[in-house]
Amino acid sequence: MMRKGSAFVVAAIAILGLAGCGGDGEPTNAERPETTVTPDVAAETVTRPTATLAPVATATPTGRYTVQSGDTLSALARLFGISVSDIVDANAIEDPNAIAVGLELTIPTPSSSSGG
Repeated sequence: MMRKGSAFVVAAIAILGLAGCGGDGEPTNAERPETTVTPDVAAETVTRPTATLAPVATATPTGRYTVQSGDTLSALARLFGISVSDIVDANAIEDPNAIAVGLELTIPTPSSSSGG
């Protein structure tokens, strides 16, 4: 029966003996796995999401605003802190119920408006 110490010595000798079997340390052609590189087409295709931004109702620094779909004079008046009549007067609008998308409005500043 072998003791633990002698079993360890036998295992160490076996490992060292196998380590020396490789010759110069380089694997032989038979030991080298054959590798083939195939481009991964799916990995090369990148789909980037695109964002669609909704128009935001803001006045430009020059006090101009372009009417967007769904805008009303009352909503714009609330947005800019002025009255509907301020916008109507500043733009000579004949029918406040009919403003066209794309119409460029002059937006008077609250301090220059007549209040409302």
